[in-house]
This record gives sequence, structure tokens and C-alpha cells, in this order.
Amino acid sequence: MNQIINKILGFLEEQVTAILFGIVVLIVFIQVLFRAIGLSLPWSEELARYINTWTVYFGASRCVRNAKHLSVDILPLLLKGTAKKIHAVFIDIVCFIFFAYVAWFGVQVLNELMIFPQKSAALRINMVYCYAAPVVGMVMMAIRTVQKIVEHVRDNPADDGIQEEGGAA
Repeated sequence: MNQIINKILGFLEEQVTAILFGIVVLIVFIQVLFRAIGLSLPWSEELARYINTWTVYFGASRCVRNAKHLSVDILPLLLKGTAKKIHAVFIDIVCFIFFAYVAWFGVQVLNELMIFPQKSAALRINMVYCYAAPVVGMVMMAIRTVQKIVEHVRDNPADDGIQEEGGAA
């Protein structure tokens, strides 16, 4: 099951993110060209913004997977062995709670938008598609965080490059 989740999330985090980013670059490039000749594409800025939002949340999930978010790492550098593992699990649990809460709140917003639909200004698309990006991203980040917690619990403290007493360095 974990391999299937990794493949799906990995595809979204890598291939889909790269494609969406390429589309944003293309849209903005076309808009610049049109403005240079004195024309305007009123939908281009809006579409680029919404696609970029999806790109950011997919990329944020990849950052969770690779532990690349900004952090203050003074305490983890000072801790060793089991204490370091406990700290990492605690931080991941706090992150999971945050991701789950934001996703839950986002679902409430999506439910409201289903009852009282809103349309975007230029494209006239349902705003549910735009507001779904944070929800999907937070769910992806929550899943990645659970995977990290499981890895921390399964890992041997010696795997952190820390040798137990009596071990060779």
C-alpha cells in the first residue's frame, strides 16, 4: 500500500508539478508577448495564478517528503539517539495536526462553495477548483508526514550516524 501511495504522490509531486510549472511559464510568456504588441489577455494572469497555487502545494508535499522545509535545527543537532528520534516524531506529529486541521477547515470552505458557488472574474470557473489546492496539498503533506513518523519509529537510532557504545566509528 505504501508503494502505491508513494507512486501516486511522487507522480503528483514531480511530473505534474513540472508540467504545471511549464504551463505557468508559457502563459506568462505569451502574456508578455501580447502586451509587447499592445494586446491583452485578461484571463492569463488569473489562470497562471491558479495553476501556480496548485504547483506550490504539490511542491510543498515534495518538500515534506524530502525534509526540505525551513527549520531551526539547533535542538536536533544537540540531541542523540532516542532523544533525537522522539524529538523528530514529536515535530512530525505537530506538523500532522496542523496539516489535518487546515485540510479539515478547507473542506468546510469547499462545502460552502458547493452550496453557494462563486465564479472567477476572468475565466468564470468555479472557485472550488482553486480552493481545492490547499486541501489536496495539506492532505498530501499529512500523508507524507505519517510516512515520516513510521520511518522514524522503524529506524534504528544507529542509522542516524550515531554509533552505540562499543561500536567502531
